[in-house]
Amino acid sequence: MRIGTHPYFRIPLGGPRAADCLVKLPVSARWELAGLLPTGRRKAADDSRDYHRGKRFEELTLDDVFSGLQFEGKWCTAALEDPTSQTAMKMQFDRSFRECVVYTPPHREAICIEPYTCVPNAAALAERGIDGGLRVLAPGESFQAEVVVQVN
Repeated sequence: MRIGTHPYFRIPLGGPRAADCLVKLPVSARWELAGLLPTGRRKAADDSRDYHRGKRFEELTLDDVFSGLQFEGKWCTAALEDPTSQTAMKMQFDRSFRECVVYTPPHREAICIEPYTCVPNAAALAERGIDGGLRVLAPGESFQAEVVVQVN
């Protein structure tokens, strides 16, 4: 079973330039990809401190599967901040999620931040003995996850 969200957030958030918006991601690792699918190898995100502080949108070109999510209590928090309008979007997701896919489309008018419970193609990784987070529910078993999006 894989649960993920697929929200696109249009930027800027009220200001004149998307390029100036800050993207904050609480990540410390990323999956190596081949053809947009994880190979099974994770490596440290060399720029994780920059992601924690916030990187300017104009510096980002992403279609990445991040891992090593940083939680504070129950929540992992990703954010977008528009310094001109002083508007911020905060996305929080609970510990059910262990990966986060981030995509910046070529039109540069949005960013997609997707908390995932497992990596894409996790079943194929599991067959190779690699923990990609695949969760299998038995008949009658349930699973609950929480994502909260707030704009202020």
